[in-house]
Amino acid sequence: MKKKIITFLIVMITIINLIAATLLFFDIQLMQTPEATIKIDIIEINSDEVILQTTIDIDNPNSFGLITKNLEIFINTPGGDEVAHMLIEGGNIPPNEKKTFTAAVSVAFDGHSPELLTTRITGSIGVNIGFIQKTLPIAISIVTSMEDIIKELAPPSIYVQAEFGEITQESINITGRIDAYNPNTFDIFIEDFSIEIKTETDNIVGNLNISGGTIGAKGSTKFDGGGMILIEALNAKMLLVNISGAAGAEIAGFNKSIPFSIEAEIKLPDIGALLSSDPTDLVIKADFKASAIGLISDVALEVHNPNKIALVANDIVVSMYRIDNEEERLISKGDLEGGIIEAETVGFFKGQLVVPYAELLIPRGGNVMPDWMKIIVRANVSIPGINQSLWLGLIGYQDFHPFK
Repeated sequence: MKKKIITFLIVMITIINLIAATLLFFDIQLMQTPEATIKIDIIEINSDEVILQTTIDIDNPNSFGLITKNLEIFINTPGGDEVAHMLIEGGNIPPNEKKTFTAAVSVAFDGHSPELLTTRITGSIGVNIGFIQKTLPIAISIVTSMEDIIKELAPPSIYVQAEFGEITQESINITGRIDAYNPNTFDIFIEDFSIEIKTETDNIVGNLNISGGTIGAKGSTKFDGGGMILIEALNAKMLLVNISGAAGAEIAGFNKSIPFSIEAEIKLPDIGALLSSDPTDLVIKADFKASAIGLISDVALEVHNPNKIALVANDIVVSMYRIDNEEERLISKGDLEGGIIEAETVGFFKGQLVVPYAELLIPRGGNVMPDWMKIIVRANVSIPGINQSLWLGLIGYQDFHPFK
């Protein structure tokens, strides 16, 4: 009896296995191919690594379940160097449903070029009916381009300042500062800044020499240097600074060049701010003598130039006023011929004023003779060849006793 039961069980198990195998065979023959969508995203980039996330969506269109096992992902450079490896355990995919498998991995390129990455996915997929599973190996290769992502990396934001210093007859020294901000999540470094200074008509009139350095991720750095502009730059309407160079990016252990070019305007210096802080002294002297046509005044103007460059004085105008009881009246006006005042010397300019007796001796409610004479001198002082100028003025008073 016992032998009959055992024999019966063996026969039944065999029949069930045959039926299951037959059903499994027909199901596999009728199985619709599942749709698999694979997406690789870069979720973070910094100087040491790139964080990649792999998402695998598998859609099961069949009336029976599917199973995935041992999904392994290998990421290699074009040279075959493996830069990442991850394992996704897999699992069951119910009939007519979709399941998503995800994994994140840290990638360090260690100097290898990552413009193209080959991602290879291996594992197995098959049917899952009751207690019976049948799987087949799979292997998928995907080539991922990093080039477009690298091209989108932002160059540094740059702000330039310039301070003008010592002036000579040919040029003006400049101290330059660049404030650079790195908007990226990785360090960048700038070896050299190429800086040209030009006018609004594109004439190059100077340059700045500023050495670069490293700018940390999401950080700012100041770079200082010096240079010069030609003196003729003061005739421009505006000065433009053209800054160009290449910022090297350290991304996940490899270097990538990011070119940049920026144009900015800097304010033209005022000639008064460029000249010496020592005063440009003016001294006026006047001697009077009588003539048939009126009182003649020989006027001498001394201009002390403390600067290390020559200056030119033009449009020198001398005005003479009569003062009575603190009231003044213009009685004569004339011009002095201008000229060059050499560096650190004194320039002399002479001329004459004629004061008609009618203006001088006819009082306006006061004495015949004026209480005081007031002389005002105004001059347009500039640098030879430069349109920009500085107005200087001098007021002199003299006790009036011309006939003593």
